[in-house]
Amino acid sequence: MALYPGRHEPIVDEKTFERSQAIRDLMSYHPRTRGDALERIYILSGILRCGYCGEPMQAHSSNDGVRYYRDKSQVQHLRDCPQQYVHADDVEAQVGQIVQSIELSPNWREEVVAAMHPDLDAEEIREREEAISARLERVQQLYIEGDIGRERYERERAECKARLSDLRPVGYDDIIAVGEFLQNASWDALTPLQKKKRSRTMFTTVLIRGTKLQAAKPTEAFYALIQHSAGLRQSTFQREEGYRNNGSDGIRTRDLRLDRPAC
Repeated sequence: MALYPGRHEPIVDEKTFERSQAIRDLMSYHPRTRGDALERIYILSGILRCGYCGEPMQAHSSNDGVRYYRDKSQVQHLRDCPQQYVHADDVEAQVGQIVQSIELSPNWREEVVAAMHPDLDAEEIREREEAISARLERVQQLYIEGDIGRERYERERAECKARLSDLRPVGYDDIIAVGEFLQNASWDALTPLQKKKRSRTMFTTVLIRGTKLQAAKPTEAFYALIQHSAGLRQSTFQREEGYRNNGSDGIRTRDLRLDRPAC
């Protein structure tokens, strides 16, 4: 089977399409009512796992509307795991406390850039980005006015995009987006769906034992920012034996399986 690029004009732009796909992915973990309407938002669905057996913690609700997470092994009777259900509000609040405990260095952006480009300073990178962006805008304007053809426009645009990518390695935009959120936004001010989206930009896995979070594995973007924190309000992260840890119930950022006993 051969695939060919489409020639028709897209109904929506690429950024809008990717955003809609991300929202569909978030919604896929929600329980639905008979009318296929969203019932409740579970912020940690898809990333919360049992700290004993490693099975996913599935989202459930009681008849009176109380949200909770329950170990899949308990629901499907896969094994005798000691983890019982936990109230969603409680465990989600613990994640919020972790997020709010992060206080970035005033120069976190420059430090991130310096780590990615040790041979360039932040000002030089900014000047190069502005020059490339200005060139891209000029090329777009020339194409709109008919002064250059589509072939040249596509060639110039691809070159500008490539040069910007060289200055912004894979993951750069994700790091900056998470950093700007931590710097400017308040977790408590977000809607449940926004919290769910943000939690996925910061954590790949969250483990719970009993009623307390036992460990959390950050995304690469979040881990990069943790290293540029000026100080944590509750000393959430401390380095210990190769982890970032806070005692027996700390936040570990490496291979979580090292701390997972078999049930």
